[in-house]
Amino acid sequence: MAKNLILVDKNTGTVAQTIYSFDDRTYQPQSDVSYVPYIMDDSLSPIVITEVTTTGVGGLTASQTLTLPPITEQKLTGTVYGEFDRGELLFQSSIHPTLINNYAPGGVTATAYNPLVVTGVCVSSGTIVGEKCAQFMGSYLDTDTQAACLRISDYAFPGSSMPYFMASGFMYLSSTPSGAYDPIVFAKTTSGTAGTVNDCFQFEYDNSATRMLLMVSSDSYASTGYEYTINASPTGVSLDHWHHFAFAYSNQGNSACVSTYWNGTRITKQTGLSGNIRFKSSPYSIGGGPHGDKPFKGYMDDLVVSGGTSSTALRGIQHGTTCTIPTESQSSGEYTIFHISFHGPEGTSIFPVSGPSKVISTHIFDTTDPDTEISNLYVGSIDVVQNSVHGTSLAVGISSGHVSYVNGGSYGYVFGYESGACIVPTSVQQLLNINTVKAVKTSLMDNTQLYLLGSTAMRGTTGSSGDFPRLYSGAFTGGNFTFKPTKQKIEDLRTLYDGIILSGQTVGTYNIVSDDGISYAFSVRGITSLYADVTNYYTRLYQDTSAVQATVSGSSTISAIRTVQGLTRDSFVQKLSAQVGANSPALTITAVSKTTKKYVVPENVNTVNPSGVIPIEGDGAFTEGKG
Repeated sequence: MAKNLILVDKNTGTVAQTIYSFDDRTYQPQSDVSYVPYIMDDSLSPIVITEVTTTGVGGLTASQTLTLPPITEQKLTGTVYGEFDRGELLFQSSIHPTLINNYAPGGVTATAYNPLVVTGVCVSSGTIVGEKCAQFMGSYLDTDTQAACLRISDYAFPGSSMPYFMASGFMYLSSTPSGAYDPIVFAKTTSGTAGTVNDCFQFEYDNSATRMLLMVSSDSYASTGYEYTINASPTGVSLDHWHHFAFAYSNQGNSACVSTYWNGTRITKQTGLSGNIRFKSSPYSIGGGPHGDKPFKGYMDDLVVSGGTSSTALRGIQHGTTCTIPTESQSSGEYTIFHISFHGPEGTSIFPVSGPSKVISTHIFDTTDPDTEISNLYVGSIDVVQNSVHGTSLAVGISSGHVSYVNGGSYGYVFGYESGACIVPTSVQQLLNINTVKAVKTSLMDNTQLYLLGSTAMRGTTGSSGDFPRLYSGAFTGGNFTFKPTKQKIEDLRTLYDGIILSGQTVGTYNIVSDDGISYAFSVRGITSLYADVTNYYTRLYQDTSAVQATVSGSSTISAIRTVQGLTRDSFVQKLSAQVGANSPALTITAVSKTTKKYVVPENVNTVNPSGVIPIEGDGAFTEGKG
């Protein structure tokens, strides 16, 4: 099938130019500062829409015809808070936090006590906290009265299925609590003040000891309240600093234990517990008890909760003397119960909460009618992710993409990963039929294949062979080596290889310039090993691409198409995951890579990008050597 090259303006999200009957065999898709290129089947035409837009002249508005790329799959209509970044990733999860505010003097809720998204709280380089975070307002005159908190609905997992449980987050105190009560930072309980048989854990500040405490119960504890109260920080929690806290619970058969951590150091390891953590039907509450009791005054950022039947759920917190303090957002994975980044629209009480099941898409274009303030958000590259180990209770239930938000329902708002902007969708329009969705997915896979062959390089190094397992098995000692597998360079390498094989040479030296611009001397064995690695890489890529496209072609519903993950082989995914952002709309990138911006299991790695993620390489040179 013939191809068209579509150039999309990065600033507007609209189609700037279409080049018809394009020969993609000689093209390598590299975006520039202005455009993102899409190589699409010629059956796919840009989508023409008419929207009310601001002309820029005195704030006047007019109906304007716009041309959007054919990957535009859905139109979301609703109210927007904040401003989306052009081309950013979006997500909609099944988890939506409820704002609780029980401080209502004279019957009028005092919204001044609602938690807010704020910016610029003690931001420092090398950390993930403070740029955007949640400010919790405490209580009226710091008295022991109910006020506001966030509450996340309970997930009724049976206790027998939760032998491993972990919570990790950041908190900040700008003033010492008043002493009138012990404020609750985070809890899972039906009451923050009266003991019940549904009390699971409660993390709070103890005024008498000037330290954090964790109260927790195992499922073998039949009484009301908490079985253990253990220290969770040193005494004298310092003010005007971000502090990382974490606690982990493990039941490994004969015994159970719980450990608390403060700023990376273990404070307490409590042993002697029996059974799993108590996991009764009770909500999670953040910034106070579930009814706004004992409200916290301070800031919080990046809170994640995970659990399950595997120690993977502990995110590396294995009860040792230290734990790693996260230096990037702890994105949700299959053992995650929820992750709340607090990075919502500034000045609002709208907080993004993500779980392992969600819809991910790419922002294409948006407009807002200045008269009605109703917005239209156009999205594409939609993936439906349902990778929770916790069963249907956490499944997003969205079969074919984004859905409208229903007050009191399970479907959350749609957020931008980078901007924190949010749309509350009141209606969703599917723009493409199933055959068009198939053609889009197939074209994006073609584009991805060309990208891996022409815009990224194969890479290996001493001690980490990477894409060159044969080359680094004794055939090459030059240290780092990169090779961009373009069609022309593979043909040049084959010519050299054929010459060696046909002449029967067993010794000789051949010079090859890597894509890093360094000339290396290769032996005959080195050339044959390099050729084997390159051709295997090329063959695997074509086989994997064909398999994905066959799955797409055989899908009978749009829902099934949107669950196809694309290339999953490590050597390819690592290169693609580095392109989450400006290039991701034109590539098929796995959902895990999109949500974590790297290729890892999120619970296993929550601190740094994995080694070996390969960036876009510059053009290199290949020169035939001589024997």
